[in-house]
Amino acid sequence: MFEIERKWLLNHMPEDIENRFTIIDHYNVEQFYISTDPNFRVCKIIKPDETICFINYKSKGKIKREEYVVYISESTYESFKLNDIGNKKPITKDFYRLIFNDKYELEVNNIDNGSFYYCEIEFFTEKEAIEFDSAEIEKFLGQDVRDVTFLDYFKMKNYWDITRNKNKTFTCDLIS
Repeated sequence: MFEIERKWLLNHMPEDIENRFTIIDHYNVEQFYISTDPNFRVCKIIKPDETICFINYKSKGKIKREEYVVYISESTYESFKLNDIGNKKPITKDFYRLIFNDKYELEVNNIDNGSFYYCEIEFFTEKEAIEFDSAEIEKFLGQDVRDVTFLDYFKMKNYWDITRNKNKTFTCDLIS
């Protein structure tokens, strides 16, 4: 299976997100990496009425990447967490999925309680993704955005490596 997506950095979470947008879903995520090359992450989605855990593989790439998901039990997630990351804290995400232009789902994320914010859209074709105008996101969210689709630094696996493996600060000079 392939995912075709673009990713934009935000200055902040959209204001009044709960009231200004049509929200498809809102939940919290914990994720950590058991390998960043190849890219294997372990995720836990926490919703009020259910918890979903899975292992996710993503290939190298920019707009189009191979992606596979295998669902696991919560106890298996906790075992991975205990045995594979030691005292490192999982990445946390406050995750919103919004309806965008009656055609797409826009995913908006608050990473580690404000370390940085981003949004992404999964597209149906590479051509559609390449031709998409970032100004549409800016108008919809009411803020400037920075397209980081082609910048490896902003991949979550690199955020993990910088902040958890190297214990360094992740810096974003977001929008100039």
